Amino acid sequence: MGVTAAAKAARAVANTRRILAIEAIAACQALEFLRPLETSPALRAAYARVRGTVPPYDTDRFLSPEIEAIYFDAGRGWKFKQDGQECAARVLDGHKNTVSHFIRSPVRRLQAKSWAEIKISGAKTLETRYGRKNQGIVFKDTYKIAGRAKVRLLTSEGAFDFPIDLDIDVDEFPF
Repeated sequence: MGVTAAAKAARAVANTRRILAIEAIAACQALEFLRPLETSPALRAAYARVRGTVPPYDTDRFLSPEIEAIYFDAGRGWKFKQDGQECAARVLDGHKNTVSHFIRSPVRRLQAKSWAEIKISGAKTLETRYGRKNQGIVFKDTYKIAGRAKVRLLTSEGAFDFPIDLDIDVDEFPF
């Protein structure tokens, strides 16, 4: 219980820091609108520190890039579902054994060092007993799934790849 409380406290501190940073940026922007009025030396120092990192907003702009698409790339034979619906998929050009599955984003934008949870489930037929060439196959108790998958995040500022190494022993089967 102590670890859970500590994790929650750490998230609360991180969120408070973000909120205070946003408040500082908003206060500096307010000072921009009050020119030519002057403020105290302490506030001028705080203003200079914030403006050393964040320039004034002279036009409307987004504070983070917009998420345009998310893809999960895996080997052939995989089917992925998100919220009970099968994900659209296509074979990647020049990579006949890689299939790119479209994943719906739960958010349009993410601030720096933030995250959003995406849940997908995957299924793949490992072996089948049906058909002439598969007669006499004995199913194993455990199957190993190893390789690489990749999450590709496309934003208004470019593409970002996040490789995932897979090394899984499957020993529970839904039949």
